[in-house]
Amino acid sequence: MPSAGRSVPPGLTLASAARVYLDAEIGTTIPPGFGRYSSHPSGRGAPSAERAHAGLEKAIAQWGRFTIVSDPRQADLILTIVEGNRTSGIREGVLTERLVVSRGGSGETVPLWQSKSHDGGVRDYRPVAKTVEEFRAAVEEYEKNIPRELLADARAKRKAETASGGCGAAPADPLDCLAHGNTVLYLPEDREENRGAVKLSEAVLGKSLLDVGKYISTTDFSNYVAAIQKLLHQQFTVAQRQPGKDIALQGTLQPDGKADFKLASRPQVEQQQMESFYSALLLVPRPAVREGPVEFRAVFQLWGGGSDESQAKH
Repeated sequence: MPSAGRSVPPGLTLASAARVYLDAEIGTTIPPGFGRYSSHPSGRGAPSAERAHAGLEKAIAQWGRFTIVSDPRQADLILTIVEGNRTSGIREGVLTERLVVSRGGSGETVPLWQSKSHDGGVRDYRPVAKTVEEFRAAVEEYEKNIPRELLADARAKRKAETASGGCGAAPADPLDCLAHGNTVLYLPEDREENRGAVKLSEAVLGKSLLDVGKYISTTDFSNYVAAIQKLLHQQFTVAQRQPGKDIALQGTLQPDGKADFKLASRPQVEQQQMESFYSALLLVPRPAVREGPVEFRAVFQLWGGGSDESQAKH
């Protein structure tokens, strides 16, 4: 992020952010005097950055407010879940977590915002959801109090940066932008798939335009996205029409044919419908991957897509 971006007030940065990079680390989350640190050797009371990261990813996906990116240089915000544990009363190895939020892209490490330290309970022993709820409340409060014109302008600037590969509206070296950005695919607007309830909003491969061919055929990937859109069309065209929604699919394709998918919607689509879509998605033939993994993102507008107002609320 350019140095000028650092002068943007923290509240405006948090409220206008669209892309986040997720991280996790083990550390001390409580101030001295609030219980000694417990070096619990094993079991669920042992801190785990990997499990904490998975919990953070799940909580952010359920919120549906941000797009998760795999490169911190392309993120507006970096969300780091810090996990430790302590002895609380008679309980040994109580997990504690704190969420730390900093600017993405610039390498700046000074936190813009951080949550309180939350203890895990007997059942919800990993309290990452509590930290995300606290963060969500803070973001929604900023959105409520920042003038709408200022917020809209900040979001428009972020979209312009995304459209140019994250290198700025007027990059000094366009080839450098291409080398470090993602590959955005533009499928024809007059496609048959766009004439029903579901329209493709964006399809992005997490490889640069200069070398994406080493990993996957863009033609095969385009056909794959079209097949997914047809699948959505078959499911939702027969369903009762609802207010507009956006459905996001993040996937990772492997050379051995295996894949991992994550779904999000805003406003939220009924869980049963999303589960049905996910089950059918697993049966769609995948494009061949020459080298991997290959990450991608596809966003579809359902019945016209969610409005800016509804997205701000969700």
